[in-house]
Amino acid sequence: VDSFTNPVPSRYIAHTKLYTNNNPIIGVSPITACSLSSSLGTTIQGQTLSFHTNMRRPSGMLKTAMVLNKDQMSELRARWDEQSAVWEAGGVPIATAGLEWQALGVNALVSEGIETYKMTVEDIARVFRIPTSLMGLGGMSGDTEQLLSTWKMQGLLFVAEQIERSLERLFDLPYNEEFRFDLDTLSRASLAVQVETLAKGVMGGVMSPDEARKKLGYGKV
Repeated sequence: VDSFTNPVPSRYIAHTKLYTNNNPIIGVSPITACSLSSSLGTTIQGQTLSFHTNMRRPSGMLKTAMVLNKDQMSELRARWDEQSAVWEAGGVPIATAGLEWQALGVNALVSEGIETYKMTVEDIARVFRIPTSLMGLGGMSGDTEQLLSTWKMQGLLFVAEQIERSLERLFDLPYNEEFRFDLDTLSRASLAVQVETLAKGVMGGVMSPDEARKKLGYGKV
């Protein structure tokens, strides 16, 4: 619909507000909400690749207070290469003439970049309401069924409820009517848990055996 020549009143639009960046009234999509973290993560990945590809550095260096000419440096380099060639056999290089070995570690900025990248991944997971444990971050707490159940309760159900409330406002339902999505299919991955729950419902008189069997897709008895 062309909003300029044929505008649609807001009362005819179901606007499900999940995230607000700049405007407290107008919501944005999850992709827009995490766009900054996504762009930052992509930039960090590119810089890290450039560092390891085009800025490769030695593991260490030899330093001394002595002033060496070109021939002396060439001779020392040849001796060092000769000694370091037997490292795999357990040899230990010996530095003479006041030479000291100084190891070169990873730049502190690179380490900070790695930590920042992890934060961007966690922020994107937060926006999409996906537990970081499902993405291999922060360790695994519980079995797979528990993790999926947590994702459904904290992530998918939140979005479903927001859409339900939005549709209720759109159609101006009375207080005794409401929208409800059928989310029973989300429990198919944990059949054992679903059967155990239905069995308790039947034994407690909450539902009949046929009602429980219907939820599982079985016929009446």
